[in-house]
Amino acid sequence: MSWTTSIAALLTPVIAIATAIIAYQQWRTNQRIQETNEKRLKHERYDKRFAVYDSARTFLRNIMINGEDVSDTMIIEYWSGINPSRFLLNQEITAYLEGLEREVAKYQRERQAAELKRMRTWAEEQVPILNNMFYPYLHLKD
Repeated sequence: MSWTTSIAALLTPVIAIATAIIAYQQWRTNQRIQETNEKRLKHERYDKRFAVYDSARTFLRNIMINGEDVSDTMIIEYWSGINPSRFLLNQEITAYLEGLEREVAKYQRERQAAELKRMRTWAEEQVPILNNMFYPYLHLKD
């Protein structure tokens, strides 16, 4: 048997081993890519969930600071901030966040209704005062 025949006989197993090594390396690389993608997805999901949390925390902090001066803009910003929760969090948390919004909006409506009632009462009280003040100037003397 010549040396060329020996080399040719060894070449096939060497190619097979090299192919197996390359295939293993590609598989391992794909595994690392998949692990990296999973970590990236978890991180992105965390960032989005934290944004919802931060929106709720900021809303509550603004209510504590501003008290009765909660504006419609604050409520709209809060709603926009928590809106993704239904896709990122469970129903219990989403219901809680939406309940906060409803409670504040309800309070705002009640407060506005009370202020409107107070304003109407005040206006009614002003009519006789207005009449008395203008009477001398508007009374037609015979």
